[in-house]
Amino acid sequence: MLSEIKDMSDTGWVKDVIVLISLIKENDEQTMGDSLEDVKRGRTAISTGSISLTKKGGNYILNDGYHRLAEAILRGDKTIAADVKYEW
Repeated sequence: MLSEIKDMSDTGWVKDVIVLISLIKENDEQTMGDSLEDVKRGRTAISTGSISLTKKGGNYILNDGYHRLAEAILRGDKTIAADVKYEW
C-alpha cells in the first residue's frame, strides 16, 4: 500500500491510495467481471471520486466504486484513490 494516508479517525474512514493488484485478487470476481464488461461496452461510472473500501484483516472489501475501479484497471492505472474503513 502506498502512504498518502489522511487520517479521518473521527469518522472511522481514512483516505488512502491503494495498489490495484491487491483489489483485483480480493473482490468478488462476478461483480468485478460484470463491471469490466460494462465499461468495455461504454457504460461508464456515474459517480466520481474515491472508491470506498473496508479492510478486514488482510482483505479489502469494495463497498462502492466497481465501475470506477474497472475504468482504472482498463486504463492501466497502478493505484486508485480510496476511502478506507479499517476494521481491526
